[in-house]
Amino acid sequence: MTLVYAEMFERITDAIAMERRIKGWSRAKKEALIQSDWDRLKHLARRNCVQNKSDLGAIGHQELPTTLDVVGDSHPPTSS
Repeated sequence: MTLVYAEMFERITDAIAMERRIKGWSRAKKEALIQSDWDRLKHLARRNCVQNKSDLGAIGHQELPTTLDVVGDSHPPTSS
């Protein structure tokens, strides 16, 4: 597994609020956050920013992780 983004908060409620905010972001904004590309993130945060396929980057069409998620191979529990 690989942790792609983490941030520390003093209160759990702040962490949950940030996670919910990030979940509503576009894929391009999430990629910019993961890559710490603050200029691109600021550009993408503008209301009139038109996003196109070139904004998607290299992650592809998978669901992007948020502050509390990790990326890796996971297997559902097997039934006995």
